[in-house]
Amino acid sequence: MAEISKEKMDEIIYDFKRAGPWSGTIAQRKEKFANCFARLCEASGLDVDGWIMEFDIPNTFREWTNSGNSSVSFLDHKVVMRGRLSVVTLLHEFGHIYLRDNQLDNDTVQDFAVKLFEEYFPEKMTQLDKDPETGMLKKRQ
Repeated sequence: MAEISKEKMDEIIYDFKRAGPWSGTIAQRKEKFANCFARLCEASGLDVDGWIMEFDIPNTFREWTNSGNSSVSFLDHKVVMRGRLSVVTLLHEFGHIYLRDNQLDNDTVQDFAVKLFEEYFPEKMTQLDKDPETGMLKKRQ
């Protein structure tokens, strides 16, 4: 596994941002998420392990729940996005894979995801609050 350069990370995440991860049909959004994940895996050398992204997402927006049950399977080299599509969750699940050599806890992985989200999506960050206990981001009430 290789460290992703800042320039490559900028390219991947800004391309994802320009594609509009919050816009389009569910199928179009899934494609954008899968593409970003594949590019992150490629840039870090994880693609040689055959990592894939799968979706367990309801087919209508009104049925979407939270993404807290999304997961990584190291045995199957698979990330499963569940409940709804969340950019922070995408970055979080990628963080589990990317940072795994350090055997980091969930809080550290969440910090990794939040820092990336804050850097690349500052305009969205202003709409969110960080739960002090869990570190999870939630829409401001």
